[in-house]
Amino acid sequence: MKDINYAPALLLAAQNDRCSISLLVLTFRINGLGGDRACRKLIADLARLDYVELRRSDGEDRREKSVHVTAQAHAWLQQLRATLESIAR
Repeated sequence: MKDINYAPALLLAAQNDRCSISLLVLTFRINGLGGDRACRKLIADLARLDYVELRRSDGEDRREKSVHVTAQAHAWLQQLRATLESIAR
């Protein structure tokens, strides 16, 4: 599977879809994916791969962007799920 190293981050991003970048960075850090810079770079990598989309937030702080999981990411997660299910048999 291509990009398997992004699986933990993508799973966490999907669980926290449409949250702010700051909240997702905190979630990544709590789950041991690295420090602040590494987690922000991870989000940038996911955006570069078109797994997440960064949009301006509609909330109070319009400077903050929110992270939205893309259809491509959902398709990749479905493929991962199918692969794991085939191994479990």
